Amino acid sequence: MKAAVTRDDRPTGTVELEMSPPGEGQFTIYLDSSGICGSDIHSLESLGSGLSLGHEFAGMITKLGAGVQDFRLAIASSSQACI
Repeated sequence: MKAAVTRDDRPTGTVELEMSPPGEGQFTIYLDSSGICGSDIHSLESLGSGLSLGHEFAGMITKLGAGVQDFRLAIASSSQACI
């Protein structure tokens, strides 16, 4: 997966990260889009380098972990997680 990252307290681009398979009760969402908002900038200012930015996303469920019952593959999903 690609992730927007910071170096030297500045957004610098994307890197490729390896994804673990979903664990029990978890699922994987293939992201079609992700946004960077003001709270990402505040985190960058307070926490510094090495962050993966972007927590508002939209995508589709592509993998289900063991025990997942309330979701199914190919369901569109979005989130606005607060950090």
